[in-house]
Amino acid sequence: MIGCSLGRNFQLTVAGGSYQDGLTAVLQGVPPNMVLTEQELYGDLLLRKPGADELSSPRKEPDLPVIYTGNNCSDTIEGAGNAQRTNGSPLTILIPNLDRHDIHVKQYQDTNRTPRPGHASYASFAKYGPSDDSIGAGIFSGRYTSTIVAGGYVAKKVLKKLGIEVFSYVRELAGVRLDNVDAKKAFDYCENYKRMRHDHDPFYQEIYVKERIRTEMRFLTKMQIMSEIENEIDEIRDRQPEFNPSAIREKYGVHHILNCPDVEVAQEMVDACNRISATGDSAGGLVEVVATGVPAGLGEPVFDKLDAELGRMLGIGAVKGVEVGAGFAVKT
Repeated sequence: MIGCSLGRNFQLTVAGGSYQDGLTAVLQGVPPNMVLTEQELYGDLLLRKPGADELSSPRKEPDLPVIYTGNNCSDTIEGAGNAQRTNGSPLTILIPNLDRHDIHVKQYQDTNRTPRPGHASYASFAKYGPSDDSIGAGIFSGRYTSTIVAGGYVAKKVLKKLGIEVFSYVRELAGVRLDNVDAKKAFDYCENYKRMRHDHDPFYQEIYVKERIRTEMRFLTKMQIMSEIENEIDEIRDRQPEFNPSAIREKYGVHHILNCPDVEVAQEMVDACNRISATGDSAGGLVEVVATGVPAGLGEPVFDKLDAELGRMLGIGAVKGVEVGAGFAVKT
């Protein structure tokens, strides 16, 4: 299967599927001597995965990453202090599928050859034949975006060293739109929202804050712990602290569900979504991505210009349009 790689100087290759043993992000071009931990990777991954609110999917995958290659196993010479730092070789991040049950597989087997409107199920069958990975939609499942988030976190960390910050938030949802917001205010809000999600995620607290998994552990040790966690998913998830909207707003200054840098507008979005959901329909929206500190002249002429590269976000399944600057609004 071609078409699963992106980039030149910094390249991401993704693999895996919703009900395979897991998903994988392989990164080439990661600079050496960079500290990278599974805890910080998970810190971004939990922003992608379904939450514990009324807008989320019921699937309970914790999306716990494992760094498999690309980090030094120990100091290169005694006392060098570069253990667990990137070494310049391809960095591999594994995301095991832990919430995989036979009953779910059977549900897909019963319906797999009835194409879902707007999904890749028919196209996948036509392209790859009867052995296409149709259990849980395979690589066409929304779960594959976890690999993009993992690779994107590493890319953001590299860019930050160059003075470039990249962040995003919900700009519009279910017809409710946020007015223009100051970039610094939006960035601070997003950082507070992340902190809130870290503090309220039971897997973040159980696995990483309690150091049940540490980056310096051997891969096989981590896999043994992952096997234990697979049997504890419900128990750990039940430790989810209550999302008290007023308490969260007072402590973090954010909405308890949506990463939208205006708490009142965020609640309007949630209310609008719930009204639409009650009719059996679904709603879409807009995510605004902001990059600050970008130098002039970034990109190459014609096909590799910055705008063209940003258009590659259409490779994300739910994305149906990409605007740069005023975008589609300039038509009027």
